[in-house]
Amino acid sequence: MTNADSIDLLSRLAYNGNLPHALLFAGLDAENKQDIALKFSKWLLHPNQSNEGPEDSKFSEFYSKECACDSCFQVSYGTHPDFLLLDNFSVQIDEIRSLKSKFSTSALLSDRKIAIVNSAEAMTNQAANSFLKLLEEPRGNVLLILIAPFRSRVLPTIASRTLEIRFSSNSPSASGGRKENIPVKHIEAVRVLQAGMLCDKFALVKKYNLENKPALIEVIDIWLIKLRDKFIKDQNKNNINFIKKILAVKKSIATTNANPQLLLEGAFLEQGSQAR
Repeated sequence: MTNADSIDLLSRLAYNGNLPHALLFAGLDAENKQDIALKFSKWLLHPNQSNEGPEDSKFSEFYSKECACDSCFQVSYGTHPDFLLLDNFSVQIDEIRSLKSKFSTSALLSDRKIAIVNSAEAMTNQAANSFLKLLEEPRGNVLLILIAPFRSRVLPTIASRTLEIRFSSNSPSASGGRKENIPVKHIEAVRVLQAGMLCDKFALVKKYNLENKPALIEVIDIWLIKLRDKFIKDQNKNNINFIKKILAVKKSIATTNANPQLLLEGAFLEQGSQAR
């Protein structure tokens, strides 16, 4: 499914009155998914939308242009009373409590309330359990949009209560011109992690820290797919052991304040010793 197909699906779901109370935007390009989620929120909250559902204008048409109305401006700057964006990499329990409080009251400027939850796969356990209760007992006309790289990364009890909408970046690969689902900004990083020399890998991870670790998580997710494909092809036990190591490293990066550079450098050294 292309992004155009996904955008058209969102438009039809809303227009036909079949929009569920929770969507899961899955795909590797986080910025692309958030941009679509924000535009979809603006469209649904737009003052021209009727109480029965969106007007005849399609979301695909709205998405391709910029709207400068007060409602869209408020969504962009996080001041719309019926909209909330949870943009921290690891969503905490206090943020979910604030979300539940906001959703406990009636909409003020539109006929619904909308929240976008970035990095849904990285919720703390407390936050995930609290969010699950919100999914199980939604009050009124609400829409929750979760953003994650893969459905399998989200807590199953949460993912099962959402409708998955898949998005792709359709970025050209570094070789052969074949289309791959790798955002252009990550192609070089993935290439280095796959086939670069140890010194190149060390130089690469120096670019990442606690401030930009969401981008690093995206890169690691893509790298894990490549490692999995290599294991399926080679059936090398060392590959599966290394995959388990990188999964553990990713979890530490996502849930703690451990230094990403040190964690990955340790994994690279371990990989080198296994290859000997």
